[in-house]
Amino acid sequence: MIANAIEYTAQAAAGDLPGKVASELAEAKRAGLADLLEAATPKHQAGETVTAPPAEPTDEEIHGIDVLSIEDGVKALWKEGVYAESSMGCTGPVVKIPARHMDRAKEILANNGYI
Repeated sequence: MIANAIEYTAQAAAGDLPGKVASELAEAKRAGLADLLEAATPKHQAGETVTAPPAEPTDEEIHGIDVLSIEDGVKALWKEGVYAESSMGCTGPVVKIPARHMDRAKEILANNGYI
């Protein structure tokens, strides 16, 4: 296995892999990669302090939020008066919310770029 890894690395170096990666990245940037990444980045205010609304029982989950953004997603919901908690579900991070807020919470998270 180690010999194969060394051989593969040698082939990558001989084929100028770093140069090809740089070329492809430059093409992606010219094609608008920065704009796509900006559009996909959640909109939140760094350092903004948001107080949680009064706690409620949570009986629904919203999946699909990046684990690195989940706390910001919860704060976006709090800012709109929706009680939420971050948690880890069986398949990854989830936002737990009261069922009665499901549609509104999804809309808030979508509008802010979290889902």
